[in-house]
Amino acid sequence: MSIKVEGIDITFKQLTCKAKTGIFKRTEKNILDCISGTFRAGELSVILGPSGSGRTTLLNILSGLVQDHFQATLTIEASHYTSIRNQSSYIMQDQMLHPLLTVAEAMDFAIQLKSGTTNNNKVQRRHKCDAILKQLGLTDLGDTMTENLSGGERKRLSIAVELVNDPSILFLDEPTTGLDSYSSSKFVAYLSELARSGKSIICSIHSPSALMLQAFDHVYAIAEGKCIYQGSNDKLLAFLNELNLSCPESFNPADYLMEIATNQYGHLNYALTEKINNGLDDSYRKEMYLPNVNQCATQTKIWKYKSTFVEQLLLLIQRNLLLMKRNRKYLFLRFSVSITLAIVTGISFYNLGHLANHIFDNYKFIYSTTQFLTYSSFYSLMIRFPIDLSILRREHFNRWYSSSSYYLALTIADMPALLGVTIVFISISYYMTDFVGNRGGTNGCAYDLLRNFGFEEGRSTMAKMDI
Repeated sequence: MSIKVEGIDITFKQLTCKAKTGIFKRTEKNILDCISGTFRAGELSVILGPSGSGRTTLLNILSGLVQDHFQATLTIEASHYTSIRNQSSYIMQDQMLHPLLTVAEAMDFAIQLKSGTTNNNKVQRRHKCDAILKQLGLTDLGDTMTENLSGGERKRLSIAVELVNDPSILFLDEPTTGLDSYSSSKFVAYLSELARSGKSIICSIHSPSALMLQAFDHVYAIAEGKCIYQGSNDKLLAFLNELNLSCPESFNPADYLMEIATNQYGHLNYALTEKINNGLDDSYRKEMYLPNVNQCATQTKIWKYKSTFVEQLLLLIQRNLLLMKRNRKYLFLRFSVSITLAIVTGISFYNLGHLANHIFDNYKFIYSTTQFLTYSSFYSLMIRFPIDLSILRREHFNRWYSSSSYYLALTIADMPALLGVTIVFISISYYMTDFVGNRGGTNGCAYDLLRNFGFEEGRSTMAKMDI
């Protein structure tokens, strides 16, 4: 495979990806078989294909999400190839957003993390946020919680937070999943407007509607790991007619192509692959002239994060504290568990703290308390990390922050709640077990110990020992 970046055009040739299947007998399967193609600047491109055709795998490889399990020979300068990662953002199918942040807050955190805080004051961030939200039709939703947005609005917000650093390339995996026909068409229309600004937008969709298909400038179809069509949407029917495949007038061309890809009309994929030369033939494409494409200049400087580690840490701590403050059910549940366990522990070791003949019970109380405090310190990680995993995967891959800053910020932000839970548990259990002693304070335990060894005059003995 070779990948070439000219401005923001992406060209790949003879891309092959293999995977091993089976449990006992391992066999190799070609997910992508020597396919080629080009995604140009200023075009809204769509990758079509039935389930298991390899369209998501192609998107993952081009975006850099998958960097192994495929055979490739890079024949270009490393700085150019790196520029794909520097200028691209990947919006995944299971795109997750923090539900307890408003639209404006989500945008503000994204701007600071992806652009740095050095040259971005509050007024500049506000102007950038308003401009992006206006471009995607979210201007009136700045104070709306993310959890209250509709499916289409959440999809647009997921794009908005990735546009804050003005990427030249956008990869979207199944962006219309879960949306109705109207919302899907409207969402694709927004993507088309973004593409007209000079960006290269590449989507992976199972089967778009006829109206949605007209919004795409470039169609790239895959079946059984091979390219069966590459060209504009209005030349698809002419391509099929040349192979004596006539799409009925009442049929959606995309659905008809997918029916051919799934062998409903016989095994015709080989003929389509030969006709399009497995993606090398671009004669069915349509040239587009965009006068502002040059505004998206290719960056050759290699960078990983725009914000420093300290900036990432402080911003993530601020975000986590805000999320914890608004998640009252989480705090209520956590303190309720602490109070309940403290009462159970206090009942189990009730009024035994000052008794020396129950020294083993006291040891069990201390051991139980230590275990509770130990597991409490990991409670937030055990609960939050699985929930935030999809968000962490997306934000870390798109170079918002490092994984170390995320982990450290999550730990530090949890300290106030952890301190409160500890104080509540210790206060209740320590009082119920009477570790303060009811016979002269902490000397009550020593008094009982002397009596157990035969010193009936415990207090006088303690006085002689200067205790």
